[in-house]
Amino acid sequence: MLEALGPLAERIRESRERVAENAAAIRAAGRGPRDSDEASLILRAGDAETDFSVCAVDGGLLADRLVGSDIVVRRSVAVNLMYGHGKLASTHYHPKKFPGTEVDFRTGLDEHEALLFRSLFRLRGEISCAIGALERFRPDYLLLDGSVVLLGSDRPGEGSPLSADYVELLRLYKSLYGKCEGLGCQLVGVIKDSRGKRLAETLGDQLIVDVPDAVLADALLQEGERTAAISYSTDASRHQVLRSLGEWGGKVKLFYIKPSASDIPLRIEFMQSQKKNAGEIAAAILALSSISKAFAYPAALIEADMCAALDPLEMDKVKRSLFVLTGGASKPLRRAQRPFR
Repeated sequence: MLEALGPLAERIRESRERVAENAAAIRAAGRGPRDSDEASLILRAGDAETDFSVCAVDGGLLADRLVGSDIVVRRSVAVNLMYGHGKLASTHYHPKKFPGTEVDFRTGLDEHEALLFRSLFRLRGEISCAIGALERFRPDYLLLDGSVVLLGSDRPGEGSPLSADYVELLRLYKSLYGKCEGLGCQLVGVIKDSRGKRLAETLGDQLIVDVPDAVLADALLQEGERTAAISYSTDASRHQVLRSLGEWGGKVKLFYIKPSASDIPLRIEFMQSQKKNAGEIAAAILALSSISKAFAYPAALIEADMCAALDPLEMDKVKRSLFVLTGGASKPLRRAQRPFR
């Protein structure tokens, strides 16, 4: 095994060395990225006095298959942290710290639709929770664990039985954007493991390696730095998801920030013109992510994740209860009943 891994490890090292060399050349050139209002590609994130309120939303999901149907269980939680003079003043939760779970099921879905159903169900819970928390707490920042828009992979095909779910989710997103703008709250999406290549796309002929933005930004940035803010897409009118968001589609911006030298950069998405500019958002994220050097991530999102986490035994309880209540009609898959292994 070790002999086989040796050449692979060498290829990985060589790839990272090429990325580092390319990143050093891009830094030295000092050219700003295309599609940005900021003149420099790399900027200091700046310091922010933690004297504001931040609400973070996350969700937990369990999913399983029965004969002919798919079942999902979710929990969505928002945590609101109030900071004053650099210290945490209070913590509140919505709907509560450990809310009950919600269950749904669908029949007749193929493999792709089953995965899509899980994603739409989880997102619907999180965005609904975000709207409720926003109205209740009216924070300065609202953080989502993930993107501020739906992904292309979340869009069902024409004629899909999940089309109505998607349309309803689009409505919830638009409602969230409008309420954030009306209440003066800055919506921010924090993506910890991005596979996007939008930053690489904007660098054009400066980039000679093909790598995800997270790898490129890791080589480009030093601790406490961020990239210039760029648009989510070169043309929102031709982007299927952004086009479906109407006026909001053209307002989505993003940048990468490196809160710690020991961790990879975060992808930060935000709605332009809501309240804060990219510099203010970057300073706030930097301040909120300073708890751990090895896992530089906003404390509010870490707390929301811990509260939303689900024990796999929850799904076992749901399946046993359904089996009893349906008189044995909710049958498990054959592979789950194997007497061997």
